[in-house]
Amino acid sequence: MFCNNSHKYPGKPQPLQTFLRPMNYFAHAFRFLDNPYFLVGTSLPDWLSVVNRRVRLRKSLLIAHVESQEEHIRQLVGGVVQHLEDDTRFHGAPAFSEVLVQVVRTVSSAVNAQPVPLTFVSHLLVEILFDAALLQRFPDGAGRYYASLDQVDPVWIETTTEVVLGQRVANLAAFVQLFCREQILHDYKDDEATFLRLNQVMARLKLPPLPPSLLKVLPVVRRIVAEKEIDLLRALDA
Repeated sequence: MFCNNSHKYPGKPQPLQTFLRPMNYFAHAFRFLDNPYFLVGTSLPDWLSVVNRRVRLRKSLLIAHVESQEEHIRQLVGGVVQHLEDDTRFHGAPAFSEVLVQVVRTVSSAVNAQPVPLTFVSHLLVEILFDAALLQRFPDGAGRYYASLDQVDPVWIETTTEVVLGQRVANLAAFVQLFCREQILHDYKDDEATFLRLNQVMARLKLPPLPPSLLKVLPVVRRIVAEKEIDLLRALDA
């Protein structure tokens, strides 16, 4: 309905290779695939970190809208709160720390002291590949995620976010349209596609590209994360 090539939205997104960033969108959203506005809220903090890294949806800004008279605004804000609480539980869980340490060691051995931000890349890999493991568990999950997003107008997302934040958020609608079109969750199951997306992040942050040696160990990293999937899932649901 809304997230397709025929719709035009204000603003011009940056080039694709520097604008999209893979994150654990599905981990935040998979419990809410039948609630489009709540699902949008679970993705919104990560979208904003790409569109404008200086903007943060903090709980202090959300309080005034938790009991909004508009149901869709309440749902969106509820999804944002869910995301923030998910992050606190997930990143503070022993299972996450254990997996991160293993992935850092694997990445470090693969890049051989090349200038790679090990913790940053490893953290990103844990999140992406946790999504990949969940998508194996829910084979129709990616399709349902994007079908749910398609029920919400990106222009409404931008204008409502501006109301909640009390400030302008340029290009958010255009980014959501791009995000829906690219459907990066489908890339998470493929090592080469994942590697490409990681290097798009590096380009956006003006960091050196990741070496091909990292691609060779992605199957190992994928297995490390998959073996801890249940523990990570419990951490998310704690």
